[in-house]
Amino acid sequence: MILMSAEVLAVFELLDPASARRLVIGRTGRAFVWDPIASTTEVPLDAARALVAEGVVNAKGRIAMEHIGAWQQRGAVPRPSPAQHTKPAVVPGPGHDAAALFERTLPIGQTSEALRAMG
Repeated sequence: MILMSAEVLAVFELLDPASARRLVIGRTGRAFVWDPIASTTEVPLDAARALVAEGVVNAKGRIAMEHIGAWQQRGAVPRPSPAQHTKPAVVPGPGHDAAALFERTLPIGQTSEALRAMG
């Protein structure tokens, strides 16, 4: 059993062994899950390289025979907990000014006064 990061696992799940999908790593530094029938999906290059390096994907871009069972079971592949990948929400305290928070949401170089002048 191979421990996969969430990014690698997402690419692994796209490679349906019952379909014609293949993992393609291009010379341009981009990786894709190619599907001749449906649309092609770009995937993270590092995740694609990790699958090939671990032997999960063979030279033809398909899931290796010994890993097809893990794809079918889906629960057999350990998943990282969502708490590891989420950032905590920032809740303003009582000392924060609403106008100052609004200023941080504006595009760079814009102020609330400039927006009022446009309106």
